[in-house]
Amino acid sequence: MFRLTFSILLAAALLSSCTKDNNNPLVDNEEKLSINKYSYKSLNVMVDSLQYNNPMQLDLNGDGFIDYVLSSVLLENNDLPYLYLYINRKSPNQNRIIVRQGEELPLNALWGVPLEKDFVVQENLSSGLLWSLDQYKTALLNVSETSNSRTFGGEWLGKKEKFLGLQFYIEGKKHYGWLRISHNLNQAKLAIQDYAYNKIAGQPIKAGEK
Repeated sequence: MFRLTFSILLAAALLSSCTKDNNNPLVDNEEKLSINKYSYKSLNVMVDSLQYNNPMQLDLNGDGFIDYVLSSVLLENNDLPYLYLYINRKSPNQNRIIVRQGEELPLNALWGVPLEKDFVVQENLSSGLLWSLDQYKTALLNVSETSNSRTFGGEWLGKKEKFLGLQFYIEGKKHYGWLRISHNLNQAKLAIQDYAYNKIAGQPIKAGEK
């Protein structure tokens, strides 16, 4: 009789433990995040890098707030017209982009860095790289076209399947992500291909990871 009663009590305790775990939203959320902790979206937008004048807005997490804007500006430098393609945070948010330390460009920008696949996008960066500051835009390409010549410049010139490192905020918490970009020099086209970010605040993501 004692053995039977003990067995019943043990079974009831195990069942109760399982029920608590199944009803625990924290456990469910942790399991879901461990299974799919990245958010990914394909874009496949082609941009004419010779005459781009239609700003592209990126809302990475679909919350209705614009995180980044891809745009262009035409200005004169050394008596030549230059069209710059750049990406910038949407003011007044605190979003950042990985840029290269160096001389400031005429449009008040630094060059965005074309990262290799598996580069770890995180808070601490290697020497020569930094997260963009509030006052700077992030330039991708420039082109100067006259009646006699056309000259392209910039770190993304002719680059294929490279990644822009992103740092943006969701409900006040910092998240890391990437945006894949390719440039076809022969066609003068810039492809904004896809992006992904880590849904767990503060955690890194490798370029290309999704």
